[in-house]
Amino acid sequence: MQYFNPNPAGKAVGDCVIRAIAKATGESWGKVYMDLAATGHELSDMPSANAVWGAYLRRRGFARSALPITTVIPSGSLPPSTPAAPTSSP
Repeated sequence: MQYFNPNPAGKAVGDCVIRAIAKATGESWGKVYMDLAATGHELSDMPSANAVWGAYLRRRGFARSALPITTVIPSGSLPPSTPAAPTSSP
């Protein structure tokens, strides 16, 4: 597993939705931010709201699904812990 943080300022707080969508779509952090802001404006909601990012992803062909409760992940099949995100001082 590789650490990934496309935030141009290296911040890792408050933009989780933008960072995750940038990773999933291959788009830049800035493009995702602006697209989500526009979608949020259209829906009169915040860019990080479930309804906003959900609509954004559905429009791009993504579908939401959940694993069944009975899913068992074999021991040792998960990657090692990811590195801690860099911290920034106020």
